[in-house]
Formats: sequence, C-alpha cells, structure tokens
Amino acid sequence: VSNNIVGEWSGTSIGLYNNGEYGNISSNKILATHTICGRSIINRANHTTINSNIITTTSKNGRLLDFNASECVVSKNIMEVIVGRECVTACGIYAMGEGVNNIITENVVTNVKDCALIASKNMGLIQNNILVVLDGGIREASEENIEIINLLDEKNCLGNLSNFGVFIGLRIDRLQT
Repeated sequence: VSNNIVGEWSGTSIGLYNNGEYGNISSNKILATHTICGRSIINRANHTTINSNIITTTSKNGRLLDFNASECVVSKNIMEVIVGRECVTACGIYAMGEGVNNIITENVVTNVKDCALIASKNMGLIQNNILVVLDGGIREASEENIEIINLLDEKNCLGNLSNFGVFIGLRIDRLQT
C-alpha cells in the first residue's frame, strides 16, 4: 500500500506483476516508462482487489492494466496514457481471457489511443467507468471486435525484443501468511 512502483528502460517493462491470490493493491502510483511494450499492471491472480491507484504509462505500445483473473474487484483507479498521441498502440484496461465473476467499476481511463476498455463478455460486471479516448479510439469493446483484437495483439508490440529484456518493478508471486 502507498508505493511508487516503476518498470522502466527495457523492451518490455512491467510496473507491477501480480500472481498472488487475495492481494489488495491500493493507493499506489504505478508506471511503465521508457519502453517499447509497457504494462503498468499485469494481474493473473484470482480474488485480488485493485483500487484507488494512479496507473500511468509512457510506453510506445502500452496497456495500463492487463488483466486475466477471476473474482476480482478493479475499482476507483485513475489511469492515463501520458503520451497518448505519440504512442503506436495503447489500451487502458485489457481484460481478455477466461476470468469470470469480476467487478470492474468506477475507473477513470484517459488519453487512450485505441481502446479504453476491452473485455471478454464472460469477465463479469463492468459498469460506471469513465472512458476517454483520442480521436478514432473506441471507448469499450469485446472479443467480437476483431479489428481491435488484432491491433492490440502482443506480437505486433513485441516483434524481436529478445535483446532488450524484461524489467519488472515489483513482482508478487504469493502472499506470505
């Protein structure tokens, strides 16, 4: 709680990677910067709460929240793509996959070039989010929008980044009890 978390200066930078169930990620400033393929937060852990964070990126191909989990709450986060017009692709909340029974509500996502929120239809309750996109962007999409799915495909972002490496600001694999 209440950290400044930065992933920077690599081909793929991740501000926070969470794989630990029952986590509470709140009141942080999380940034993925100076990167070709930045992910401010990647969450793969079920039963996680992500709320009241400031989440930003300056990535050329950024995602503010890359999310694939179940029974989580994502709420009241402020998210911004700082270099909106200069990026190649950008997505606010990317919630595609097998996750179910989630609540994604009352988030503010701004300055996004391509899609502010894309989610699988099975992801759960998604409502009352404020989604602001740049001209030509899409506020909200699902797996039915093949054009956006193809645009945001990881292989378009990653290319051959094997020489650049991955930098993770903070990684949580399991919670200590």
